[in-house]
Parts: sequence; C-alpha cells; structure tokens
Amino acid sequence: MHIQTLLSDKEADVLRKWFYALIKQMYPQQTGNFFSSEKDPFANPVGTKIYDGLQGIYNHLLDNDEDDKMSASLEDIIRVMVVQSTAPSQGLSFMFSLKDIIRNELIGELGKDVLGSEELIQLERQIDGLLLVAVDVYHDCREKIYANRVEEVKRNNFRLLQRANLID
Repeated sequence: MHIQTLLSDKEADVLRKWFYALIKQMYPQQTGNFFSSEKDPFANPVGTKIYDGLQGIYNHLLDNDEDDKMSASLEDIIRVMVVQSTAPSQGLSFMFSLKDIIRNELIGELGKDVLGSEELIQLERQIDGLLLVAVDVYHDCREKIYANRVEEVKRNNFRLLQRANLID
C-alpha cells in the first residue's frame, strides 16, 4: 500500500496523537486537558488555532505542497508560541513527534519493513525540510513581536512628551 494513501486514511488518528503530543510538551496538564477537550473555537481559540495549523501542515505534507503553503499553517502555530515566549527549541519540537507518530502508525499497518522504504525516507526528509522552514517562520514572528513592542514604547514616549508640553 502506498504510504501517502495509508497516512491519508489515518489522518484523524495521526492528527489527534500529534495534537496531544504538542499539548503535552508545551502546557501543564490542566491546560492541556482544556485545550484537548474544549471544541468550541470561541472558548478555546488557542487549541483550535493549533489543531487547525497541524491539520494544514499534515495535508500540505501529504499533498507535497510547496513550502510557501505550509508556512501559513506553520505560522498559525508558531505565532501562538512566540506570543507565549516559548523557547524555539521547545516550540519547534512538535515537528519531531510527527516523525515518531508516522513511524508507529506505519509499523502497525505495514510492519517493520516499512522503516527502510524510500517513500518513508523521502517523507521524513520533507518533515526535516519543514522544520527548517519552521525555524525561519519562528524567527520572522519573533521579529514582528519585537518590532511591535518597540513601536509601542515609541508611541508611549511620544505621548508622555506631549503631555509634558515638551513636544508640539
């Protein structure tokens, strides 16, 4: 069976496991339980944003889309992590768990012989490449946050100077 087809059929299981792995790595148990149980996007915008981002990444990965399309899905997840001041090493570790989850799913279906298959090796290379794209996205998001903070400080200083009648 073609690995892409099998992974497409197992999308719901892989996404659920990947989501739980990310939540477990990033958040305390109580917060993780809330993110994974609350399905209302208005009550749980962070959990919804993360799950939707994972789903987008997974679908783009299986469709062999270009990095530009995956960047948007990556940015949804990474923006949450940057705003929460997550370290890059912790914030991007969710990409490694995808490889483990995929291997375990494939071994369960196709046996250990699948580990040496060229198709799996190619898929793992794609994930590695996606991790490099994620580093760039993380960097860009962090720069935007810092730029916004600098602009906010400038605006506040300007307003203070205006109030003190030091600037017209």
